[in-house]
Amino acid sequence: MVYDIIQNYNITYNSENIISLYSDQYIYSGGANGITTRTSQNWNMQCGKFITLNDLFFNKSNYILDILKNINNQISQNPEFYFDNYCSLVLQNFKTNQFYITSKNTFCTFFQMYDIAPHSTGIPYFCMNY
Repeated sequence: MVYDIIQNYNITYNSENIISLYSDQYIYSGGANGITTRTSQNWNMQCGKFITLNDLFFNKSNYILDILKNINNQISQNPEFYFDNYCSLVLQNFKTNQFYITSKNTFCTFFQMYDIAPHSTGIPYFCMNY
């Protein structure tokens, strides 16, 4: 049996003392498909601390609700790529640590494979402004 593991990373933002990146780890251990798991890190290099979603939305108390609405709105434009019950799956599987910054005012949040969509969709991600 052939097994495989591949790890890649992508720096999505590196400016103004902020660095953001994600890492994809692909593992194949048999079966029809391997699985890719994505993790992300967002750093304020000036103070040496992790950046959280709360840091991006420090003046807005209901930002998670706004993010969830934005995700569902984006999915509704192409629902055929997602599971039929994507609304409840988005709510159930949303994690505040699964995001990366892509520009001064934009970030992308993501879900793991199979969380809200079949394998053929890959790792679903949704970009929006903050």
